Amino acid sequence: MPRHDRATFKNKREIFDHRRELTRPNTMVEDDLKNLSMYAFWRLFDVVKGKLVRKQKEQFVALSGTGWAKHAKYAQSCEKHTEYCKRTMLAYMPCPGLEGTSYIVRSVNEHFENCWPLALWRFVMDPKQRWCPTWIVRNYEVLNHVIHGLPQLSGLPAPCPSSSTVHPDENALTRFPHEKASNVKFKFAPDTRIGEPKADELADADDPTVLLDRTSDLKADCCTFRPWRQ
Repeated sequence: MPRHDRATFKNKREIFDHRRELTRPNTMVEDDLKNLSMYAFWRLFDVVKGKLVRKQKEQFVALSGTGWAKHAKYAQSCEKHTEYCKRTMLAYMPCPGLEGTSYIVRSVNEHFENCWPLALWRFVMDPKQRWCPTWIVRNYEVLNHVIHGLPQLSGLPAPCPSSSTVHPDENALTRFPHEKASNVKFKFAPDTRIGEPKADELADADDPTVLLDRTSDLKADCCTFRPWRQ
């Protein structure tokens, strides 16, 4: 291995960003690699020993590392939500030509003031958007009480980098869709009981004098039996 060569393997994002450098078969042209998202690229192609291979049958592709589904809920200055938005955009937003994910970073920085929550909101709410998967849209709708393609009817306005759009009291917000249609309410009284017995109760149970008293009571009862029971 040459002295300045890399000792580790490239990750999925790095391979996608440098897909033009991969060896292609004769049946594949450069235009096949243009205008794709990272998710679409790995759904259509595979890389075996540095060579591009077109997948012949549909396979399920899972992108791990984008974050938990609950991180899609918008909250101001939430690092987990911001990271979720960034990773989701890098995974599903298409890159023009043979551009890589650096194009997405530049676009968010220029057009959305480096606000990833706002970029994801536009990506999900755009009615003409076809690159955002349905499970991402549905999860975002449920957690943020919005409707895809109808921002004017949504409960949550577009996140703004300079102002907060989060309700001051999170408990006042509905937790799931159609919650107001349910009339069932549950109230739980505070339970002051504890699962383990108290220390004095344990001491009473282990006190040998208690057993002696019970034995004397039994003897007294035996002495008071009627003759016909003896």
